[in-house]
Amino acid sequence: MAADDALLDQFCDALWLEDGLSRNTLESYRRDLRLFAVWLSAERGKTLLDAERVDLLGYLAHKFQRRAKPRSAARLLSSLKRLYQYLLRERPSSSQSASQNSSRRPSSAAINRRPDSRDAATSA
Repeated sequence: MAADDALLDQFCDALWLEDGLSRNTLESYRRDLRLFAVWLSAERGKTLLDAERVDLLGYLAHKFQRRAKPRSAARLLSSLKRLYQYLLRERPSSSQSASQNSSRRPSSAAINRRPDSRDAATSA
């Protein structure tokens, strides 16, 4: 868990420096990602760096089963998207190993895609 906490500190610092996000936004992002990290560790035995697409989908399903509000779900998706974009940009060693497992790693496109958009594209 300490590794995830250090990663979240680095990520939030980068967001503040790059985008000047407000303290409330940064705290919300950190809280969302911390809850994901706790769930990921308890349910899957993984860290944020080890998460795969299936883990993200599992967590989203978990949140929706618990009746997540639309705004909270949107913020969660934004948090996840920005974290994994940051990791791809700032941690070349993790993205190099990710390229070996690219079909399993979450991508920002996978996070952004609505479940029905893929189905519509394949049926056209």
